[in-house]
Amino acid sequence: MPFDESYEIKTEKWKGFLEKWRKEEGCIYSYSFWYKGKGKPLELVFMDKNGILKKEEIENMISSLRLANSKKTAEDYFQEGLDLFNQSKYEEAKFKFVNALCIDGENAECYYYLARAFLKTGKQKEAERHLKETITFQPDYLDAQKLLQEIRKSSN
Repeated sequence: MPFDESYEIKTEKWKGFLEKWRKEEGCIYSYSFWYKGKGKPLELVFMDKNGILKKEEIENMISSLRLANSKKTAEDYFQEGLDLFNQSKYEEAKFKFVNALCIDGENAECYYYLARAFLKTGKQKEAERHLKETITFQPDYLDAQKLLQEIRKSSN
């Protein structure tokens, strides 16, 4: 999807490019940037449902971001996500699973539960993508294979 606007944003701590797309339900902003202190690449995606954010407001939001050094492990995040998933808090669970995958990007079980959370929130394409990742890292993951087949059958 081509973007409507793109511009560079520089703050005291962050530097990067912001791309803005217009969609029916509002504007989607994708911001890829570097934290100057540690040279770490980060990506931020957010949605403005009313399409009214101005460049200055976005810069203010970005300049207020800070990195926190968490002592949590991938397993800690996964367990928190699993607890939320079991409480039917799928959106919150997704964030925990993604945090776990940022630490351990080859955790097949985490990809599997992330896929299930996406499926529970009606996002079949994302679920399918994460199930493929599950199988990439653990080809004999039978539950992932079965769920992937079910999704493919239902989309035909």
